Parts: sequence; structure tokens; C-alpha cells
Amino acid sequence: MDYLMDKVHYSKWLLRAERSLVQFDGESPIGLLMNSIYSLLLKKNYAKWYENSKIEAHFSTFLSPEFWVTIAAAHFQRNPRQNTTDVAYFNKDRIYQSNTPINAECDFQPHTLNKIDFVLQYKPENQFYQYPSQRFYTQKENYPILSLGFTRAFGSSISQYNFMKMDFTYDQNLFFGVLGETHLKIKSGRFLQSKSPAFMDLNHFHGNETIFGKATPHLNQFNLLPYYQFSSSNDYFLMHWEHHFKRWGVGNWPLIRWLKREFIAGFHTLSLKHQKPHYEVNVGLNKLGFGKIKLLRVDYFWALGKLKHNQGIRINLAF
Repeated sequence: MDYLMDKVHYSKWLLRAERSLVQFDGESPIGLLMNSIYSLLLKKNYAKWYENSKIEAHFSTFLSPEFWVTIAAAHFQRNPRQNTTDVAYFNKDRIYQSNTPINAECDFQPHTLNKIDFVLQYKPENQFYQYPSQRFYTQKENYPILSLGFTRAFGSSISQYNFMKMDFTYDQNLFFGVLGETHLKIKSGRFLQSKSPAFMDLNHFHGNETIFGKATPHLNQFNLLPYYQFSSSNDYFLMHWEHHFKRWGVGNWPLIRWLKREFIAGFHTLSLKHQKPHYEVNVGLNKLGFGKIKLLRVDYFWALGKLKHNQGIRINLAF
């Protein structure tokens, strides 16, 4: 149930109670359809689930044209779940992957937990159009979005699962006309108080073990990183950078110009305390297709650092 209080500050309340199966990484690094395809055809179960029951209250509003705040409070009851099927059409001799992430810290006990989340978002030079009973907010081009998040988990039935953590995110899109456009995301975070959080509360870094990419630009995913391999409570820093070349520079090379496609180059890095960094470099072509239907993007990725010598192709629809 949600209620929009006004259309000036867009103050909104949301109340929700639900019981569902959710992935350990709450942002669902692999979709249900994709996981079903890989499970039934290749007997590779990448999605890892647990049962989550929750009651949640959520409030968000504009404090000013440049500041947006979100506050949420929730009570959780979490239980592990096991696979109950080994159905597959091919590779029937392959051992079906369990519902437990491949990580030494993955085991968790059934427990209850209370959590408060606070997110403050700053959009410099954010503008709005004022009407008698409504505002329309627009973000000014080339300006970043800065976000500061704070989470406090307390009152757990298993005391070691209580924690406190903070994170900072910097997002920016820069447009240079015929020079192309750059997309940048930087994020860093740390646990301020923690004995040993439950696995789903660790910092997760979205991996990808399929041939299909999840988004364009690739600013939320490491395309050669196994799911949950780097999940940790250690301090972290990550960066995704991607440039789309237009009609100048690389975009003006004879082959690219002849293909009439968009050339892309990117760099991605993940660094955790006490671990060797992970790097990925990618090059690709965007807007592939026929006639006016050009929705396909293809990238080639190389991994450096901890997963050096790993490489692969990723395909996605560029909606």
C-alpha cells in the first residue's frame, strides 16, 4: 500500500508486508527467466535464494529541489531454503548446483532482524517547473548524482548479525557532442560496527556467469566475476567507466564509420581490503541490427588481477 501526499515535494509513504523467495543479493544479479534457462538446459543454477518475510514502512520526499531523502524501517524473518529438484533437459550427469552461494561465509541460521535504512541523494543544479498544484523536476545535463547511505540492523535473534554500515555513490553522465558520451559510477563503503553479518547483509558485487549482459551501459555489473565470489564485509571501492564514441576519434575510423555503429570502450575495477583487486576491460559495438531495428549490443571483456586470463563475450539488448 502506498500513498502520495503531494506533487510538490512528492512525499510518499509505502507500507508493505510480504513473504517471498529472494536472492541473497537483493538486487537480483540474475533474472528468473535467465536462471531457468541455464538450469533446465545446462544444469547451472546461478540464482541463490532464501525465504524472506518482512513488514516494511518507507517514506521518501524532496527536502529541496537538490536533495532527496528516503527512510525505511523493516522487520525481517529469514530462513534458508534448499533445492528440491534436479530436472534438466541436457547435461544430466552434471551435479546440480546447490542453493548455497559458493563462499566460506555463506551459511546463515534462521533469524529475525530489524533494520533502518537512510539514503540522502544530492543532485546539484536540479531544476523544476512549477505549476499551481504540481512540480516537474529535471536534472541538469552533465551534473553528477551523489548518494550517501546508512544502514543500522539491530535486535536480531542472533546478536552477531547486528551491524551498522555506510556507503557513498557517485553517478555521472557526460555528453560531449560529436566526441561521444561518458558514463561513470564510483561507489565505496564500509561496515562501521559488525561482528559477523548474515550472508545476505554483506556487500555484494554483481557478477555475471552467463553470455548475456544485463544493462547498457554496464555500470552495475562485473561481467567476468562469478556470483558472490567477492561478497564480503571488508571495506570496498568500485568504479565503472564507459565511453560511447560518436562521429569523432575512434567513431570515425573507416570500419566503424562503414558499419554505422557505435563503438564502446570501458574499464571496471573492484578493490577490497586484504584482497587482490579485480579489473575488467571491454570493447564493443552498439546499435547492431537490421534496418531501423538496432537494439543489439556485443562486448568483449578481459579480466585482469585476481581473475587474470579470463575473457568472454557478452550480448544484450540495448533498450
